[in-house]
Amino acid sequence: MEEGLRTYVAAPEISDFGTIERTSFLGLTNAPVITLDDGRKVGLAGTDALKHVVPVNTGKNLMDETIEVPLDVRTVGIQVMTAMSYSAETQATMFENFVKLPKSQRDEYAGLWLTVKDKTPEEQKTFVEDMIAALT
Repeated sequence: MEEGLRTYVAAPEISDFGTIERTSFLGLTNAPVITLDDGRKVGLAGTDALKHVVPVNTGKNLMDETIEVPLDVRTVGIQVMTAMSYSAETQATMFENFVKLPKSQRDEYAGLWLTVKDKTPEEQKTFVEDMIAALT
């Protein structure tokens, strides 16, 4: 576990992506403080940290168990929108607005992306342009 690591917090009451800000709190080691994509901060320690902190790059929790990680909209959005030459400011605004949507709507958009991601670049571009129009 390291600062700056992109993680998925698989705890049922959280189920969100974030970045490790610190690896300890209240004197506990291996107790990460994670800034979630919506700006909330969570700290996990002990078994909760071992079971529910899932580095996105491995898809395994700290007990080495494989955990199903949903689509990381932020990371994919940065990759796709950077490739399409959208500014960092546009990306940030769009993502801020995205995380304000109800979870059901965020899940719907993520599902739509999964149906478009393997299609033509033109179809992907149309999807992204429609998302920008809806979220800016």
